[in-house]
Order: sequence, then structure tokens, then C-alpha cells
Amino acid sequence: MFAIEIFYNLSMLVALSIFSGFIDNKWNSKSSIGASIQGVLFGLVAIMGMLNPLVFDPGIVFDGRSVVISLCAFFFGPIAAAISGSMAIVLRIFQGGAGTIMGVSVVTASALIGVLFHYKFKLKEKRVSSLFLLGFGILVHIAMLLLAFTLPLESALAVHRKVGIPIIVFYPIFTILIGKVLYDQEVRRESVRALQKSEQLFRSLSQSSPIGIYKISGTGEITFANSRWCEMLGVKGNGYIGFNHLNFVSSVDLDRVVEIWSSYIKQPKNFSIEFRVDIDERNKIWLLGQYEPEFDEYGSFKGFVGSITNIDERKKVEEQLKLWEDIFKSTRMGIVVGKEEEEHFSAFNPAFAQLYGYTQDEMNAMPIASVFAENERHKIPEAIRKAYELGFYVFQSWHVKKDGTRFPVLMSITGVKDAEGNPLYRIVNVQDITDRVESEFRLKHERARLAGIIEGTNVGTWEWNVQTGQTVYNERWAQMIGYSLDEIG
Repeated sequence: MFAIEIFYNLSMLVALSIFSGFIDNKWNSKSSIGASIQGVLFGLVAIMGMLNPLVFDPGIVFDGRSVVISLCAFFFGPIAAAISGSMAIVLRIFQGGAGTIMGVSVVTASALIGVLFHYKFKLKEKRVSSLFLLGFGILVHIAMLLLAFTLPLESALAVHRKVGIPIIVFYPIFTILIGKVLYDQEVRRESVRALQKSEQLFRSLSQSSPIGIYKISGTGEITFANSRWCEMLGVKGNGYIGFNHLNFVSSVDLDRVVEIWSSYIKQPKNFSIEFRVDIDERNKIWLLGQYEPEFDEYGSFKGFVGSITNIDERKKVEEQLKLWEDIFKSTRMGIVVGKEEEEHFSAFNPAFAQLYGYTQDEMNAMPIASVFAENERHKIPEAIRKAYELGFYVFQSWHVKKDGTRFPVLMSITGVKDAEGNPLYRIVNVQDITDRVESEFRLKHERARLAGIIEGTNVGTWEWNVQTGQTVYNERWAQMIGYSLDEIG
């Protein structure tokens, strides 16, 4: 029966302590005003418990003041402890009786223990667990039972015998209950304040950012966008609110973007994606989106914070580079690029390797001189020097294939310099001119043979270009008709 009355007395204090959270929302308990108001509230809570006490003997009463005063001191510090403790002491003195000294001493001890723990643990922001509150509550109420010896010895022993176990069991349990309510409220308030500060800082920084920044809910709606984002996408004011961010993605990339987004909604984590948006019916621009998931205080997924950067120029450059890469790889002329000091092949197209009968892997890092005929290698330094000096140099040479076959090539070297005139790299085009050299040889041989025939037969020749009307005679033709060659001309 005694335990039930204690339980009823303390349960009221749990409900009343909830009001502390409402006060702290308006007046921060870390300020002097907030701590004072909390002290008044907890003082009133203690008084309400003292006005409905458990009467042990006339003048000896038990209530929840030790729980309330100790927790008030622990959570809100010395100002709140002094105010709530003073209110409880004044009432206890007014109530009078044999237990007055014990009552005042319990309030004082509870306040002092609470303040000690406030400085030793609370201000150091250590986690307040249920086990911690249990130990705290046991310590306060061991002090209460020891202070019972301020009563006459017979009364003190009777207190220990009749209510000692309920006090040391139930009071710490209610310390846990009230303490957890206060602590959870405090954590939530601090989380909200931190979130508000973070949100304010985020909005302030994002509005001055040169990068488009926006927030997307878990269902894809845009909840915030800075001015740069609106400018990049041509959105005015708050016209984005409620729009699904996928509405801005160009139809050519929509399916790909939806697939990627769906995967990261299921497993939120940082990611980036490139996509196009339609500026108007004809124009599209490339954007790079980078996203980081947001979670609430319970760890539940809220959405993404995203940023967009205009990469349209970069994509155009990449397309140009890809075009030149395709040309470089597909052209039938051998092309090799080398740095000024390089003596080995490092960058060349497939046609260059095929020209010599090598694979690209085989030719990679081969000495440059290895493809030149041995008697031609001495020309390499001079050819490179002239290319950088003149900007462009063309010459013929003899090269050697993998199987040892010699063949003639036409080489053109372009020397590229930096702004200060220092050599950077060279571009070399190599063309197999075997057919041309053979044709020139055959033509030369044929001309020599024809000249021999004409000279041997002593015939006159006359050539007439029908298109131009030009005529060409040899010396014998002129002699045969009695003229000199100059006269016929």
C-alpha cells in the first residue's frame, strides 16, 4: 500500500515535467532567464508534490521533491537549482513538524548533488543514459536515507524499516523516467536548433554560390533552389516549387536518368550524373549533377541536396576530341606524336603500326630509330631540328618492316612550340611511297628507252596538245623541213 502511494505521488511529476520542454522552446535554458524560469517551474512541481505528500508520521512526509530538485539542478544548473530548492525549502519550513530539518536537508543535498553532476557530466556533453540516471537516482536517495538520521533515532530506524526499500527502488526508477523525458526533449530541441542553423547557413551560402544548388524530396519534388539554379534553367521566382526535378531533364536522357535515380532512391548515397536539359525547342545544354542524401534525426531518408554545373563547353570539347580521336585512329596514313626529348614511340595510330607489320603492343615503347634503315638513322636529329626550326619539314627516307623489308616513305614533321618558343611535341605523318617510287623508276626507264629509239632511228617527232594547242618538235623534225628548232618555235 505504501509503495502504491509513492508510485501515485511520483507519477504526477512525470506528466508535469513535460512542460519544461515547452518553456525551453521559447526561453533557452542555457540563458539566465531560461534557467530561472525552469527553476520556477520545477519549484512549482516540487511544491505540488509536497502539497500531496505521503504522510509517514505527523510532521514526517515523503514526496517527489528529491527527484525534481536533483534533476532540475542536473539539467539546468545552479540558478535553476537555487530557485526551485528555495521554493521547496520555504514550503517545507512553513509545513513544519519533526521532519523539517530532514526535509530541508534533503532538498539541499539533492540540489548540491545535481549541480555537481551538472558540471562534471552535463556541461561536458556526455551522453545521459538510463544506466547513468539510475546511478544518479540511487546516489540522491541514499543521501535521503542517510539524512533520515536527523530525525529521532527511533523514527529514523522506522523510516528505514518501512519505506527504505520502496524509496531506494521506486525513486531512482522515477528519476530515470523523468530524466529521460527531459533528456529526449533536450536532444530534440538541440537537433531542431542545429537543423535550423544549418538550414539558415545552407540557404545563405547557396544564394551566393556560383553553382546551382537545390533540394529534392524523397519523392522527387524540388523544395528549394538558389538563384543560380533558377538562372541556369530559366525558372523565375518560386516557379520550381512542387515540380518534379525529372521534368527538367531532356527527353533524350530521361530514361537513363530515371533508371539511375531509382537505384539511388532505394540505396541512398553520394553520386553524380551528366544529363541534358532543354533550354528551348532547339537548344540543349549539358549539366553535371552531384547529389548527397539527407537523413532526419531518426536516420530516415529525406531526399537529396544537389548541385548542378554547366558542362556544355566541356562536352563540346570532348565531342571535338572524340572526333579527332576517331580520325586519328581510322586514317590510313601512319601518324605518330612524340615529345621533343622522346626517343621511343608512345602515341601512334593503328595505321602506323600496320605500316611496319607490328601490332600496337609490339610497337609501343620501341626505339624510333628501329624503323629507319640503318644508313638513314643519322638523318633523324637533323630532320627533327629542322621541323622545330621551320615549323614543317618534309623528306624522303627508307624504312624497315618487321620482316626486314626495306621500303621508301615520305615523312612530314610538324614541330609544335609553346608561347616562349620552346619545343613541345612533334606530329609525324608517314606515307608508304613504294608504288610512286616504282612508277617513277618505270617512267624514267621508259623515257630513256624511248629517247634511245628516237635517237637511234633518227626520226623527227612532233607533239600536239589538242586541248591547249601547244606543239613540241624535236631538232630532227626541224632539220627535215629545212628550219632550225628556234624558227619553228
